[in-house]
Order: sequence, then C-alpha cells, then structure tokens
Amino acid sequence: MDRRWIVSEMVAAADARVTTAQVTTAAVAGGGVVQVVTVPLGPASLVLAVTAGGGVVGCGAIDPGPLGRFGIAAARVRPTTAPSVGCAADLLAGVVTEANVAAQARGVVDGMAGEEALRLL
Repeated sequence: MDRRWIVSEMVAAADARVTTAQVTTAAVAGGGVVQVVTVPLGPASLVLAVTAGGGVVGCGAIDPGPLGRFGIAAARVRPTTAPSVGCAADLLAGVVTEANVAAQARGVVDGMAGEEALRLL
C-alpha cells in the first residue's frame, strides 16, 4: 500500500473533525470593547475574551495560573445563565472563580461578574 495514500486519508479524517473558531467583539460596561474567541468542541465550547490591556477572562477550561507565569493577567468564570459558558454573553454574565496574581493586582476578585473583571483587565 502506498504510504502517501495512508497519510492523505489521515489528514482528510482530521480535517473533518476540525471546527472553526468564531471571533466576536463584545462591549463592556464603561465603554470598553473586548475580542471574544469561541471554539466549538463538540458538546462544549472553549470561550475566552482578550482585552486591549492584554488580560484574559475565560471559561472553566482556561487556567489562570500558567498564564500568570507569562505575565498575563487572567481569570476563570463559571456560568450563571446557562449550564456552561458557551458564548460571549455567558462569559460576561459569569462569576469569577479564580484570578491569578496579575489579575488580582488589577482588582479582580472571586465572586465578581466576568464583565467587571474584563473592565479591570
């Protein structure tokens, strides 16, 4: 069997599983704007927002600790309006459950709304 054919078939199968990320813009209270990236992953989505100041607020799959080691202020939110964070609105309405040291230095604390965390970052 020709190896090129096998590799070609493997690539085609992988391409069929790849989903396209959606990038949207969301307004934040106080006049700010953030870019929100949503990556569908089957039954769930990876959702995160990046601020103009380089901060990140994301769904439960985002780990603020390692991002902090790169100097990135980051926070994780849990959903309040849906079973999981699946879009920008869920992220803004979510509640911060973890913030790294860099995010805390900017005023982000556990229990605040995702939108407020984004405004601070």
